[in-house]
Amino acid sequence: MDCNRLFRQLRLTTQTITVVDTTSPVLIAPENLIIEAESTFTQIENLGEFVAEDISGITTVTNDAPEVFPLGETIVTWTATDDYGNSISNTQSITVLDTISPVIMAPSDFQLEASHIENNIIDLIGVRASDDVEVISITNDAPEVFPLGETIVTWTATDSSGNSASDSQQISVIDTTTPSIIAPNDIQVEIYDKLGVEIDTGIPTSDDVIDSQPTVTNDAPEVFPLGETIVTGPQLTFQATPLQPLKP
Repeated sequence: MDCNRLFRQLRLTTQTITVVDTTSPVLIAPENLIIEAESTFTQIENLGEFVAEDISGITTVTNDAPEVFPLGETIVTWTATDDYGNSISNTQSITVLDTISPVIMAPSDFQLEASHIENNIIDLIGVRASDDVEVISITNDAPEVFPLGETIVTWTATDSSGNSASDSQQISVIDTTTPSIIAPNDIQVEIYDKLGVEIDTGIPTSDDVIDSQPTVTNDAPEVFPLGETIVTGPQLTFQATPLQPLKP
């Protein structure tokens, strides 16, 4: 047998076996987060720990998280890619809440001299309020005009998430202005009775910022003796002098 001839008739062939990875990686996104807002936008430095595995090795793990998070829920998509380009995605929920009430400081208590018994106008200023996110309104329940006496005004600050806080201010409308009064003219009358004489002292003129008809009193006796008597009331002094009748 001619072995050389047989060998020349043999045809050599080869086989290529390619092992590929078509299986996506395993990816577990970090746990969902609920955090308190620091401002209108909140920066989160650590989104948590993810888990990524693949038989051929993980090339990259990325996410589309913004640099800062607004109020509310943001969905962050995580993507893992292996050495063969297979990828898989998973999501994480980031919720930023504002549950902290604003800080409010009402204006200082205020005292005002009354100009009217009911209709005293006061310009209320000086309230201060702050919030980590945003104060959207500051209101109070003050009346348009203030009556005589004490009124408690409640101030309320509300933020953009509906959280609110209140503080109160005391408004005191006082009347320390003394009424004005003009005593009647001095009086001289003749006396015919040694026990004295009754005298109509007259009507003084009085006025007050608050009370249009202030109460007027005096210390006049019911019967005036012979001689000079000083009649005094609040801011009121006048003389009533009974005279002896002249002898015929």
